[in-house]
Amino acid sequence: MSCKTLSENALKILMTANPYRKCYFTLKAFNQWQNDQIPEIGESICIEHPRRPNKPTILLPKFMPRRRGLNKKNTRIALLHSLAHVELNAIDLAWDIIARFNNYNLPLSFYNDWVDIAKDEAIHFLMLSKRLKELGSKYGHLEAHGGLWDAAKKTSHNLIYRLAIVPMYFEARGLDVSPKMIEKLKNVKDEKSAKCLKKIYFDEISHVKIGEYWFRWICEKNEMNPQETWKNSINQFFRKKIPIPENNIGRKKANMSIYLS
Repeated sequence: MSCKTLSENALKILMTANPYRKCYFTLKAFNQWQNDQIPEIGESICIEHPRRPNKPTILLPKFMPRRRGLNKKNTRIALLHSLAHVELNAIDLAWDIIARFNNYNLPLSFYNDWVDIAKDEAIHFLMLSKRLKELGSKYGHLEAHGGLWDAAKKTSHNLIYRLAIVPMYFEARGLDVSPKMIEKLKNVKDEKSAKCLKKIYFDEISHVKIGEYWFRWICEKNEMNPQETWKNSINQFFRKKIPIPENNIGRKKANMSIYLS
C-alpha cells in the first residue's frame, strides 16, 4: 500500500502489530515528511485500538506485579520493559493525534511537532529494546498494562481533553519520577540504563512542552482560560480528586508550572 497522505501513513503505523516495524515505518514517515515527500495531511482517520503483538500479556494496572529495589537485575529489566511499553503506546498516541484531530484547522507546525514526537518515541523504544537485549531479555517477556491507551480512548472526542490528560498529566508524571529512577540506577552502577532514561527524560520535557503549547493555543483561540480548563479536564477525567505534584525542574522547563498554582 502506497501512503500518499500523512493520515494514511498514520493509519498504516497504527495498524502495524510488530513493534520494530512500527518503529521502522515511523522513522521512514518522519524522513519523508521532512523531505516533502508526503504532499498533504489527508482526511481525519479514527481507530478504536492499534494493533499489538501477541506478547506482552496485557493486565489491568491493579494486577501488575509490584517490583522494588533496582539493585536486582530482574527488577531493572521489569522497569525497562514497562518503559518500553509506554514508549510503544506513545508512538501510537502521536500518530493518533495526527490522524484523529486533523479537522481542527490546525497549522502545519502542529503536524511537524507530532511527527517529530513520534520519531523520538520510536527511538526511545528501540533504545530500551536494545538495553533489554543486553540484559538477556526482550520486549514481550513480561506483562504490561493498557492504561495509557485507555486514556486515549476516553479523550478520543476532544483534542483539549487529549492534550490535558496525555502529555500534560500522564507524560508530565514521568518528569516527576524520572530523576529519582536515574539516580537509583546510577547508585547500582547501571550506567547504561541510566543513560537511556536520561535521554528519554530530556526528550519528554520537550514533548510535554509541545503538548502544553498546543493546549494553550486552542484555549486562547476559543477564549478559554488554560489553567481553569486544564484543572476542569483533570477533574472530569478522574473519579477521585488527584493531588497535583509539587513543582520540579522538569515541569518548569515544560511550562507546566503555571498549572500548579
